[in-house]
Amino acid sequence: EFDVIDLQDGTVDLLAASAQAKSLDLSVFVDPSISKTFVGDDGRLRQILLNLIHNAIKFTERGGVMVEVTG
Repeated sequence: EFDVIDLQDGTVDLLAASAQAKSLDLSVFVDPSISKTFVGDDGRLRQILLNLIHNAIKFTERGGVMVEVTG
């Protein structure tokens, strides 16, 4: 079991400096109706999120990147 909000917060924190260096907004939305506790491989999910968010920052020229956690 792991807390999905903690996982995404930690992941976004790791990439915030990259977004800031490009003057991009990096925001997060978590649907309040979802369960905070998930069962699965949190390391694998963290790796996937890191790759997706990193690529979004890398290929975004202006504006921002939003991470949404919905169910």
